[in-house]
Amino acid sequence: MAEDVKSLCVICQNTIPTGAKKCTLCGSFQNAFRRLLTGFDLKSLVALLPVAALVVVFLKDEFTIHQSELHITSLACQNGKIRVVASNLGDRAAVLAGARLFHVRPDGTLAEGKPLSRESKSKSHPLIKAGDTEIFQFLTMTEAGRSYTVTPPLTNSSPCAYKLRADIVGFDHVAKAPEEICACMSHSR
Repeated sequence: MAEDVKSLCVICQNTIPTGAKKCTLCGSFQNAFRRLLTGFDLKSLVALLPVAALVVVFLKDEFTIHQSELHITSLACQNGKIRVVASNLGDRAAVLAGARLFHVRPDGTLAEGKPLSRESKSKSHPLIKAGDTEIFQFLTMTEAGRSYTVTPPLTNSSPCAYKLRADIVGFDHVAKAPEEICACMSHSR
């Protein structure tokens, strides 16, 4: 009779036949991959799925960069009144704090900016939430409440234009000043 070749169990060091898949004494598999698979309890894994899903949602929210993205467009530029549309395309609120009006010189440089004040009768709130659009009406008026007239330059060599610069404060702690070009003011009120 041929002598059986023996080897040792990888866990308990008991002698087992060579090529055995499982130890008869401790019941452990001899292959490392099979030991790993038998260590998982399916019920525990199923119970951990909702917790893992919450962790993924929380981490995604924590690592997403939230910012306000306020776009300014002028609707009407009249002498004395400027109507502006502000749309927040970001996912965080922003405040339209104010605006200034600059005349664009023929060489492309800007003349000194004049402040615009928000019309007091306006129903638009300066806080623009994410995804909202507001229409603002600004008046050509200084901070002291004195009205001024915007007069176009007397040169016909270049097209007349004004630059409207909005002062925006975002809740992402970034101050922005987008600019919008306005054609020459009409003198209607």
